Amino acid sequence: MMVTPFMANFDLDLEGMRENVRFLLENGIDRETGILVPGAGYGEGVYLSLEEHRSLVKAVLDEARSEVPVFPGVHLNGTLETTRYCKQLQDMGVDRVQLSPPAAYSMPTDGDIVYHYRSVAEAVPKLGIIVYNTYWEWGEPPYRDMNPNLIGKLLDIKNVVGIKWASKTLSNFVAGLHEHAGKGIFYNNMGSEAIILSYMLGGRGLCVPEVAPWYYLKLKKLLEKRGYAEAWDEIKRWEFAYRRLLAEVTSEGYHWVAFSKALVEIAELKAGTPRPPQTPLPKNQYKKIKDLVDKTRILEK
Repeated sequence: MMVTPFMANFDLDLEGMRENVRFLLENGIDRETGILVPGAGYGEGVYLSLEEHRSLVKAVLDEARSEVPVFPGVHLNGTLETTRYCKQLQDMGVDRVQLSPPAAYSMPTDGDIVYHYRSVAEAVPKLGIIVYNTYWEWGEPPYRDMNPNLIGKLLDIKNVVGIKWASKTLSNFVAGLHEHAGKGIFYNNMGSEAIILSYMLGGRGLCVPEVAPWYYLKLKKLLEKRGYAEAWDEIKRWEFAYRRLLAEVTSEGYHWVAFSKALVEIAELKAGTPRPPQTPLPKNQYKKIKDLVDKTRILEK
């Protein structure tokens, strides 16, 4: 995942984005170890115009130079607009996209969601699609979460290659992995507590911020060789503590994007303040993140 850097006037900082990409390439992220996901929810994609989103994706593609796969986040309102934009991304040289379901406002049924993904997939058959289960957008009540039956139907679509997987309930999270992990790549988006469980059930990816790539590469290696006890020690050292602080900050009314941008800035990468309506973190919250970074020494290789 990658934040979208902004200037003080909220214009895109494309050179800052390029710098962040170079940082990742220089610290071990390559075609075998990671992917870059610009312009997704973490990257404030919903607050970018399509022109800005294209510019952002182009900057990342140019800087990555095919050394790392680039899977932009696409989160648009309807199938027709989504299809048109995915065609443009394919023409730009994008191999895959992280694609959210259609807008929650319309409360689509399972059939509508399958129709949406199948329509996009058929229109861009050379473009791999990673399904994004954004269950938190559906409201409660009414409430929508992708169940194993729906996941199976989506993974049966020819160029759907995986899913960014989290669920409202742990039981549904486990069921989805248990029934379908062999059909595609499951990227864990459930949080630190479920990282090991995800790998034990066949998941093979982590959704992580761009800070401290050396830490996440070490964690990934431990998980791949089933060194779960050592992996849990690493998770407790940083990932668990970081997620707990994130939950604390968001419970006080601040957005997780603002938290993430503060963390990226503390890591001396380019971030800028989040675009409105997301409010920047106050100094006392920023200090909590800085104190955790200093205590864990996570930014030291």
